[in-house]
Amino acid sequence: MKTKIKFLIVSTLAILFITYLALNFDSKPILAAKKDDTPTLYIHGSSGTINSFGGMLARMESDQQTKKELILTISPTGEITQEGNYKVGSINPSIQILFEDNKNTIENQVIWLTKIMRYLKEHYQIDEVNLVGHSDGGIVGLTYLEEYTSDLTLPKVVKFIAIGSPFNSQIPLQKGETMEDVLTNEPEKQSSRYENFKANIDKIDKHLPILLIAGDENSDNQGDGTVPLADALSIYPVMVKSNDNVQKIIVTGENTGHSELHENREVDKLVEKFLWN
Repeated sequence: MKTKIKFLIVSTLAILFITYLALNFDSKPILAAKKDDTPTLYIHGSSGTINSFGGMLARMESDQQTKKELILTISPTGEITQEGNYKVGSINPSIQILFEDNKNTIENQVIWLTKIMRYLKEHYQIDEVNLVGHSDGGIVGLTYLEEYTSDLTLPKVVKFIAIGSPFNSQIPLQKGETMEDVLTNEPEKQSSRYENFKANIDKIDKHLPILLIAGDENSDNQGDGTVPLADALSIYPVMVKSNDNVQKIIVTGENTGHSELHENREVDKLVEKFLWN
């Protein structure tokens, strides 16, 4: 009897141990953020404020993916006000950029971004940055890349994300045109902004990792309610001709309206994965 009891105990323990191992091998670990000291700059769109990327940055901090080190506000005259302290060597640091005149032209905002880049280089010896732009912030980012990639006195951009950016000046699909047409052959109708991007796209590093995120609010290829899907992804066929590292992702469902994209958890995760995982 004692032998049988011992056998049952040993058998039970063995089964429990095997079950434990199976459960642990089958479980998928949560991806931890890779440690990188490259700061990421977040650029709001037209009329944007601290709230534009404030929520996203707070959520990504809660995900333990990044830490917002600085808020840099630049005035129309180019004066930069700093809030926070940037520690050289910080892990996955984020820097929020605010244009005091948030309705000014793309051209002026590119000039202001350049001043901020120089500020970061001079004050913190920052040599590389990532850029994330929402709406016109993505236009500012791409324009900066085309105009200043060759300027070796400025920090090098090593990753670029555009979220709901109107590369073709909000031009929708034309009659009879499909998204496949746009993604394969470029948009049928092209704005002067788009033509300028096309003319200068070769100035960007052909290996620069680029992520284009577009919202499709009603899953009907119409877009996020402000920027047509055909517009947000219009630059894709131009980019892939000269760059071997371009991705495009369409998000649908809740919180995919234009001003909601930076409040969307799926977008948070896409940004985190692209930058740090």
